[in-house]
Amino acid sequence: MSLKIDGIRKLIAEDKRSSERLKIPANVFYASALWYPVWTGPITVDDIGGDGLRFTIAEKLEKSSRLKLKIIFPGRAIDPIVVPARIVWTKTTQDERCQIGVQFYKMNPQDRSRYVAYICDRILLKYL
Repeated sequence: MSLKIDGIRKLIAEDKRSSERLKIPANVFYASALWYPVWTGPITVDDIGGDGLRFTIAEKLEKSSRLKLKIIFPGRAIDPIVVPARIVWTKTTQDERCQIGVQFYKMNPQDRSRYVAYICDRILLKYL
């Protein structure tokens, strides 16, 4: 049991964000228009955390741009989590794609609860 707890501690210590980023399966659609979104995706999420996520796309988006995200967890496509977000950083990859880090704005409480529950379930399945 101690080795599993050590694995969780190591995972938590790897990144210095306010919430940790994890490689958990999820897809995201994004839209630049917040009021009448035209969705682009699905895109596989690179990593995900309590207050944001990272994904890689072909098009270049500007830092500080606002997006609307639709997050879909495996087996839960009929009930996506929709949340406004802001691009906090971008990085061009070696293959000229754009890696994007986004921070969520406030999620509604029901979506937040489902989001946190899914992430916690995945951590527990992996480490315990």
